[in-house]
Amino acid sequence: MLGVGLATLMGLTLLVLAVLQYRWIGEVGEAERARLHAGLNNAVQQLRTEFNAELRRMCLAFELEPEALAARNWDRLIERYDYWLSEERHVKLIEDVFLLTSRSNGEKELQWLDAQAGQWLPSEWPARLERMGKQLDGRFARRAAGPGAGRFSLWWVLAEDFILVQPLAAREGASAPPEISGFLVLVLNQQYFQNVFLPEMAQRYFNDRPEADFEAAVVLTGRGRMLLCCSDLHPDARLLDKPDIRVRLLWDRPDLAPVGAGAPPPLGRLAFGGRNRDAPLFLGSEAGEWEVVADYRGGSLDEIVSRSRRRSLAVSFGVLLLLGAGMTLIILGARRSNQLAELQMKFVAGVSHDLRTPLAVICSAADNLAAGVVDDSAGRVREYGSLIRSEGRKLSAMVEQILRYASLKSASRKPEPQPVAIVELVNAVLADEKPSIDLLGFQVETEIPADLPAAWGDRAALQQALRNLVSNAIKYGAPGRWMCIRAARIPDSGNETVSISVEDRGPGIEPEDLPHVFEPFYRGRTATASATPGSGLGLSVVEQSVSAMGGRTVVRSAPGGGTTFTLYLPSASRAAEASQGKG
Repeated sequence: MLGVGLATLMGLTLLVLAVLQYRWIGEVGEAERARLHAGLNNAVQQLRTEFNAELRRMCLAFELEPEALAARNWDRLIERYDYWLSEERHVKLIEDVFLLTSRSNGEKELQWLDAQAGQWLPSEWPARLERMGKQLDGRFARRAAGPGAGRFSLWWVLAEDFILVQPLAAREGASAPPEISGFLVLVLNQQYFQNVFLPEMAQRYFNDRPEADFEAAVVLTGRGRMLLCCSDLHPDARLLDKPDIRVRLLWDRPDLAPVGAGAPPPLGRLAFGGRNRDAPLFLGSEAGEWEVVADYRGGSLDEIVSRSRRRSLAVSFGVLLLLGAGMTLIILGARRSNQLAELQMKFVAGVSHDLRTPLAVICSAADNLAAGVVDDSAGRVREYGSLIRSEGRKLSAMVEQILRYASLKSASRKPEPQPVAIVELVNAVLADEKPSIDLLGFQVETEIPADLPAAWGDRAALQQALRNLVSNAIKYGAPGRWMCIRAARIPDSGNETVSISVEDRGPGIEPEDLPHVFEPFYRGRTATASATPGSGLGLSVVEQSVSAMGGRTVVRSAPGGGTTFTLYLPSASRAAEASQGKG
């Protein structure tokens, strides 16, 4: 009951540990997912922040003072452009600068800025600006909308054409809304934008971080999808189709708080005319969009977390399985130790009983002889001497059995193999056991072929093993009063093997006892119930001795059908051939 209770307690403990481990790994997985997403999102937001900051610096450089706007002093834009060229790093980002105004007759006039000459020159409409021109139709002389109205803002971004447009609005009065008098058009250098400007940022935020294992790309959406830049030379198809993060590259209105509605993000400060100016900038977009897509190189966040969770679960449950196996082995070992201790106690009791009987007979006979109770008439002294000799041999055999078992367990005595004639071996064993055979009236038969080859083994050990089998047949096969010793030559895959069988007609061995008969100290139910003397070591000594000689022991038995023990040993000729082959 104690063992069952302990096993149940250990099982419940493992179950509780498994449930807690599963829940803990789930929580760790969610935390890992949040950490990975935060790291990826942080890199994306840093790229967006720098991108918008660079564009804001460029746009702020062209912002005119109210006086210049009211006076339509467009040469002031040339000064601002020259200042930007001298101060900024990405001067190649702007390919062309155009000014779209209206004449007094209402016609639109397009001028191109000749940066080298420092003047505005009349210009024809480039094909690249045709779509922009159609979209600007009807916007002259309109009042500029506030920062929060629709998609129209201080700068209008045509992402598909890589064009930035600023409405030039001047106020006619302090209370009147500004009136649009023209548009400043910045045409971006698409090649520089794609091959230098964006890749520098992608490299900085996605490739130059040892802890980062993600990739990102900037794509143009609208009428189609165009890859502008990617942190990897060969991006995964999933990056464009199902990224973990997809956001607009330009700050949207939620990213920029309107003036008076809270603290806006820092917009940077530029020096113009000896004074600092802060100007909120709202970038709008129509039609196409610039988007940032990003994900982890190892797969989606869900896949990465799932793989990590599966690995953690496999390791954790593997540890739990090992722990459970260890607990099981401990329980089985404890149970086995208890059984072994019980068997040893039975062995001690049995040996004590077996030793007590011959010792009592020897002591009694010796006392009678010493006291002169027995005279020498009718050979009484010889009879007593024979009795003492017989009981002494029993004691000697028991001691030899125990010593042989001890030597086999400690491997202190190594077998000394030699050719052993089976006929001589059987005759020697039967001679030793003749008194017991005659006393019980046993019928002994032998079937040994004349041409049987010699066996290869330790003669003393083999004789002891065969004696144990014969002794067991006499003890346990007494009801049948019959025993047969057979020997045969058996071909074994081209090798020769010699078998020796000892068969009796006793009660047999129970099926549940059969697998344990070669275990030390084990005695079956039949032997225990019949109170047959024995130590439980005989068959264990047989099995271990024969195994040490390269043979094997087989038992066949059935309740009520007798028992047959067979020893299979290598023949001397086979051993000699093997020895010559090694030589």
